[in-house]
Amino acid sequence: VADAAAAAGTRTVVVIAPPVGPGADAIATAKPLLENLGLEVVLVRRTEDTAAWPHADKGFFKMKKAIPKLMP
Repeated sequence: VADAAAAAGTRTVVVIAPPVGPGADAIATAKPLLENLGLEVVLVRRTEDTAAWPHADKGFFKMKKAIPKLMP
């Protein structure tokens, strides 16, 4: 990532922020390493992910019931 940022001439890396799981673990490990190299790491979460997340705690069927309310 650091090499790609250098090749692109940027000092900022924007990453979708997964709330849990292996992706979140990888970002938690990589973020301080990248920051130590002078890169700014910006974590973003889509509005729809933030709206859906509270419904994703008891398996798919609770989420399935919430989908019609979450759709635009």
